[in-house]
Amino acid sequence: MKKINKLILLIIIICITTITANAKTLNCSYTYKQGSRGENVKVLQELLNDKVGCGLVEDGIFGAKTKTCVKVYQKNNGLGVDGIVGKLICGSLNSTKTEEPETPEKPSGSVKKTYLVSGSSVNFRSGPSTSYKSYGMLPVGTEVTVLEYTNSTWYKVSYNNKVGYIHTNYLVEKVTTPLASNEYIVLGSSINVRKGPSTSYSRNR
Repeated sequence: MKKINKLILLIIIICITTITANAKTLNCSYTYKQGSRGENVKVLQELLNDKVGCGLVEDGIFGAKTKTCVKVYQKNNGLGVDGIVGKLICGSLNSTKTEEPETPEKPSGSVKKTYLVSGSSVNFRSGPSTSYKSYGMLPVGTEVTVLEYTNSTWYKVSYNNKVGYIHTNYLVEKVTTPLASNEYIVLGSSINVRKGPSTSYSRNR
């Protein structure tokens, strides 16, 4: 009986050790970028392989391939794409959630739908962040073709034979079905609904 109890205890210890060994956590006290080395970088590479499947060699050297994989992870999760792992990216990687964030209203992949610019003057940029240059400003009501739902905050669009990116806050899908005679679409990014027909009236709350 004692031998059986010892065997059970040994199995439990092995299981706990295995789970602990597999539950690697990246130390978020540091910033990791190209040129970083050490055991923490190994953990980073292991997490990236697990969540992105980049096939990195877990050698503890933050090289060009590791940087590229970090960028893929950042893009997939709607984070700033710079290839640097700071506290925000580190915390995201340490998260136990491995599935993509739920965004059913914005499915991923290629599409071809007509959208309208809803902001009064919206930047049409060369890349999916405000750090990219602007091709120009598009006025409210401008029709663009959404080519791809890039992430939760940016759409890849085509306008005037040029491909660029517009923030999702400033686009609404064009309605193809007829509206009722008393229905209208608001295109402005921030519109006051007032109690009377002038700006002297107070806003409805």
